[in-house]
Amino acid sequence: MKTIGEPILEDDASGEAWFQRGVTLLEGRKQEREIEERLKKRMAHPVVFEPAFWIGIVTAVAAAWTSNITHERSLLVFYVIMIITQLCSALDTASQKRLKAMLDWIEHQKTKEKQME
Repeated sequence: MKTIGEPILEDDASGEAWFQRGVTLLEGRKQEREIEERLKKRMAHPVVFEPAFWIGIVTAVAAAWTSNITHERSLLVFYVIMIITQLCSALDTASQKRLKAMLDWIEHQKTKEKQME
């Protein structure tokens, strides 16, 4: 018989199960934090990572260099139109990627709430 002051001992299998459950919870939280960090990074997608932005910048440099040499106004108008098109395209692509990341974030939060229930 056990006395009142004697500590309650658990068997090794029970202790191992609790340990494994703790490890599983920590791994799940770690993965969740990694997913959230990736989504936050995608939501802050800058326009300078878009190739169209850099094509627009190169076109602007080429336009400045060409206009100093040839003084052609029709060529300069063509360059300006291309620059505006490329920069608008880069802005649109970056905003679409940010929107997709935000929608993924919302979906992630919904699944997280469902798991909590």
